[in-house]
Amino acid sequence: MDGGRKLGYGVFGASDERFRLIIENVTDMIAVLDNEGTILYASPSHAFVLGQEPAYYEGTSSFQFIHPEDVPHVQEVIAHMHVSQKQAQAEFRFRSTFGWKQLEVRGMPVLSDAGNIDGFVIVGRDITLRKEAERRLAESEQRYKSLYEQNIDAVFSFDENGKFRSGNPAWEKLTGYTEAELLQNGSADHLIPDEDLDRIDVHLQKALRGEAQYYEMPILTKSGERVHVSVTNFPIVINEEIVGVFGIAKDITKRKRDEQMIYHLAYHDPLTKLPNRRLFLDRLQYALDAAREAQQMVAVMMLDLDRFKVINESLGHAIGDQILQEVAERLDSCIASEHTVARLGGDEFALLMPMLTDPDQAVETAQSILNAFTPPILVAGYEFHITSSIGIALYPEDGCDVNTLLKHADTAMYIAKDQGKNNFQHNRAGKNEQVFQYMELENDLRKALEREQFVVYYQPQININTGLVIGVEALVRWQHPERGLVSPAQFIPLAEETGLIAQISEWVLREACRQARQWQVEKSQYFKVSVNLSSSQFQQMDMVDKVRRILQETELHPQYLDLEITESIAMHNIDFVISKLMQLERLGVHISIDDFGTGFSSLSYLKKFPIHTLKIDRSFIQDITTDPDDASIVTAIRWMARSLNLDVVVEGVETGEQLEFLRSIDCDKVQGFYYCKPVPAREFERLVTRGELMI
Repeated sequence: MDGGRKLGYGVFGASDERFRLIIENVTDMIAVLDNEGTILYASPSHAFVLGQEPAYYEGTSSFQFIHPEDVPHVQEVIAHMHVSQKQAQAEFRFRSTFGWKQLEVRGMPVLSDAGNIDGFVIVGRDITLRKEAERRLAESEQRYKSLYEQNIDAVFSFDENGKFRSGNPAWEKLTGYTEAELLQNGSADHLIPDEDLDRIDVHLQKALRGEAQYYEMPILTKSGERVHVSVTNFPIVINEEIVGVFGIAKDITKRKRDEQMIYHLAYHDPLTKLPNRRLFLDRLQYALDAAREAQQMVAVMMLDLDRFKVINESLGHAIGDQILQEVAERLDSCIASEHTVARLGGDEFALLMPMLTDPDQAVETAQSILNAFTPPILVAGYEFHITSSIGIALYPEDGCDVNTLLKHADTAMYIAKDQGKNNFQHNRAGKNEQVFQYMELENDLRKALEREQFVVYYQPQININTGLVIGVEALVRWQHPERGLVSPAQFIPLAEETGLIAQISEWVLREACRQARQWQVEKSQYFKVSVNLSSSQFQQMDMVDKVRRILQETELHPQYLDLEITESIAMHNIDFVISKLMQLERLGVHISIDDFGTGFSSLSYLKKFPIHTLKIDRSFIQDITTDPDDASIVTAIRWMARSLNLDVVVEGVETGEQLEFLRSIDCDKVQGFYYCKPVPAREFERLVTRGELMI
């Protein structure tokens, strides 16, 4: 053994072979340092731990192997041992051939006989792997702590007995309860609504058996608010044993609210808030399935508002929408909680009455609906008397499936309309063909405009004193490709019912103005063309603008256009009518009151209207030579008109006797079959050309 190593043993003061064997075979490193930190002896284990033989370290300062950042700490420990003369411990990094090793070192001072420190015995252990494991564990704990404390979702845990064990800050924010409050309570059951306790417990038990769970649930917060969360549960496993359950709860209250809103929008009418067609059909199918099993009846009603389209198109959709909302409220007030009233679209509603035991219940409900519409609906200063036509179909009598019942209820509704409206009817097979014909006619009417099936016929107005044509009335006819010439008595009421009358009337106005201008240019025939304005057309806000635009497009001077409104139109909403008529007068057109005498005109209002002509209805002319009352009425109208400086045109003149009576009371302007029935434009031209009509 060399000198250095002899010095080392000298420090120990021992030469026992057994002691040497122990020192040289332990795995911990043993070294002897002098007071300056010089290594006097290094045990063989240095080679295994640090990668260098002991002789490499002996005779060198230990500080040259210690990491510079750790040197001050080691020096403090050595200084402490000098003062206390007691052992001390330190951890520091020591250079090796493998890189920096983390050592745990215990130093013991060696005292001389005089009690002075001659050096130190050092026992060092490589704790690099342990420190790395501790570091990783600390990082893992920090990551878990960050995940736990900084998570925006609520993280919580329960033990294997279902007792609350932890909740992060997000959990406290979500529930309103602190972790300490729940730990003291020991349970979180009070956060769960009673009706959900059993369901949630099933999920927890499955998680305790090792099955991860995902579900949604409501939570009752400390403030009493109900919030919805989506929850993920998974088992806590330690040493391969499940010791509890972790949970992560995400607040989905807004999502649930959005889902409910989307559902409501998908299954409800946005205007009336009633169920829509989709939801109604779903409930009807469910009701039929239940009734089939229980052997009970189901009633289906189809309801349509009478003449609503006229109101909607004449006064605008804003007022129409308010009426529909009021209708929905009245319908809803007529039904029981187990019934469904739905808006299918437009002014069409449907009613479902499931599980009926007596068909009279449907009749009573239908009658209550009709009664509910008796009071007028007040909207924007208008008073509307809305009525409805209702069709009733019963399961299983009228059908056993959704489509059949709806078809029969719809058919019954058309029967109600055909019976005069404002009533209800049951499905009756005998009436089906008639109703289907009506429906086919309606479908054809909707296509007639785009297929150019309408034509304008013209009937002259004659001055009986001169025999001259002073004007011509434009009358619409429908030339159906299969039905032939459809009577106006058939399709005009249908056009009014469906709301198509405004479009048809506008087309007639444009065509009549175009034809009148063509006669002026090509035939030098100048006379007024009279066109009837429908109620819905007259009520349109932009009606005057449309008239002005049509005159400009056709290049017809306003003085050659005579617009006719009925007496019933004139007496509805007087201020509005006067305003419209004054605008038309300023436009320069001629204005007539058609069918005069059939309505309930107030003479005090009549004198305020800027009108030019009264047209006496044909109903007073038919018996004018035999009925003194009719003769008196016509005579009175004639003299009243003269006092108001109004012209009079008498419609429906068919005989010479009628003509002579009118001449006797100084009525000189007439219109009727006596002179000419309504004819197409070309035929009218031929009559004039042959001299059969004088211009």
